[in-house]
Amino acid sequence: MGGAEGHTRCSQMPSRPQTHRQKVPSETLQAPDFPVAEQSSPDAGRFLVAQRPMSPGELLVYESPVALGPRAACHLVCLGCHELISDEAVPRCERCWWPLCSQRCSSSLRHAEECPVLAADSQRTGQPQFFGYSSRYDIILVVRCLLLRKTNPDAWRHLLDLASHVPYRLLEDDDDHQITVDYVTQVLKVEEDAQVVHHVRDAITTNSFEWTSPSGVRLRGLYLQLARLNHSCRPSVSVSSDGKGTMFVRAARDLAGGDALTVAYTSTLHPLWERRAYTKQTHYFTCDCERCSDPTELGVHYSSLPCPECRDQFLEPTTWLGDATWECPVCGRRQEEAAIRDEVDRWMSRFDYDDTFIKSSPTAVRGILDGVQMAFHAHHYVWVMAAQAALRTLAPDHSRKAMTLKRQLWQRLLHIYSVLEPGMTRRRGVTLYHLGTVEADLTRIEKREGTLTDHFFRQELHRALQHLQEAADIMNLEPSGSHELNWLRKIQVAINVVAEELGEEPPVYISLPSEEKNGEATPMEKNGHA
Repeated sequence: MGGAEGHTRCSQMPSRPQTHRQKVPSETLQAPDFPVAEQSSPDAGRFLVAQRPMSPGELLVYESPVALGPRAACHLVCLGCHELISDEAVPRCERCWWPLCSQRCSSSLRHAEECPVLAADSQRTGQPQFFGYSSRYDIILVVRCLLLRKTNPDAWRHLLDLASHVPYRLLEDDDDHQITVDYVTQVLKVEEDAQVVHHVRDAITTNSFEWTSPSGVRLRGLYLQLARLNHSCRPSVSVSSDGKGTMFVRAARDLAGGDALTVAYTSTLHPLWERRAYTKQTHYFTCDCERCSDPTELGVHYSSLPCPECRDQFLEPTTWLGDATWECPVCGRRQEEAAIRDEVDRWMSRFDYDDTFIKSSPTAVRGILDGVQMAFHAHHYVWVMAAQAALRTLAPDHSRKAMTLKRQLWQRLLHIYSVLEPGMTRRRGVTLYHLGTVEADLTRIEKREGTLTDHFFRQELHRALQHLQEAADIMNLEPSGSHELNWLRKIQVAINVVAEELGEEPPVYISLPSEEKNGEATPMEKNGHA
């Protein structure tokens, strides 16, 4: 199996593990000696496992892409430097007519290799025609992978060895897939036969990982070793990238020798039916990971409605002859999954644009969340989405009521995330940062209002500092050039402020400009969702 396009293939720990010493700057990468091995089974295919016990944060493997390119559908991107094209006149390569940011990029190594192939479309039927969003970039990474036969024969052999879902795609009349294959074979007239092009396009769709460039452009790359990472809705590893597209895989939690290295091909915050629909439609398997095979979803009942008949009971998923229903294990009350999805969609439509919470006071926000909790429950998918929307609305409100509510919401979200996506994960790190800053700000408010003695003021600040330090330990694992290091800079500012209030020397995770060191860049950042 492999990672899916569209996501970057998102417990308690000691308070200060020395994880920052495990950073591997991309400029110092050496020949790898990875503590991983490849295994295979009839059900799971070939997959990676840990060769020895691994601790949270330990590096398992890193890899650079054998091919990198734009996402299948995106705003216009220069094929030479991968920067967004801002000129509405759309400068183009004189030979192949694909958009470029300047003619200088037409001779770049990346584009020079593909240009003669793309130029075969002399009628300009495949090139993006207008400034803005285009779905025609699916072609590019396919062409770049086909060029590997000549430019990187070893990578080409591994690419051909990846598992194929082409028969399923053809049976299901996947129009996007067929259009790209027809264009590459019939218009560009590549040397490879259609069967090979089918395989290459499927390998990209199934195995590509998304990467964000230093300038913020979202791209996708093919990583042949990371393609062996199998899926779980409760992943065992975290994946991050540096400023050059190299992917780093680390243990998210304790692993034993032989444990499978798994990532989530879709968001861990999606409900059961959405996760299963994605793996079925894109990867052609029904997920039966430890979370999906547990009717309670690890005790959280994340996708389950409460039983209308039984107190403290939930409807659990059952499947009979292909029909999904949800049933109470106590009274047998049943509800069709389609009806549950309709109810969820009806509530979710209220949060699509945060309209529900616009200009809402903390009291009104709490009332809305209480309504969601009554309709569902405090760990349900809809409640989590509502809580994230509420936090975005409450972000500019620094009143005591707002800060108290924000602290409660971040605490509950942290608990839910720790079950669904445990260990040293980016989601946990960002959540701990938000929780720590809210705790510190609320403590200052309470001290200012005279409701906290000096003893309890220091005690609460220490609690906030512990959360911030744990957040820093997690985010400090991000490689150089990663966009996520911006979070570490925010966390360091917040740590500096709290440590100064406590009269302690702050641990240093990242160097800050002098104007930030004393907290002038306030740690009370806008609370977005984690």
